Amino acid sequence: MQAKDYAAYLPGGELNTQEQQELIETLEKLWDHKKQQLAQFSKHVGNILNLSGNGDKIEIESTASTPVGS
Repeated sequence: MQAKDYAAYLPGGELNTQEQQELIETLEKLWDHKKQQLAQFSKHVGNILNLSGNGDKIEIESTASTPVGS
């Protein structure tokens, strides 16, 4: 089943305009917070790799980190 089908059967949908805007703002704040966490994590990992001397031996992908040549 596709996401569109799931969304059609979710309960709710009775939010007024103000409630929708508040929800959007909350989700945007959550998204910004998650982006900040990811940036901090990336910086931390980069620092560890540089200290260990492995900074140039690891290829970082969007979903996982794997050693080069694997």
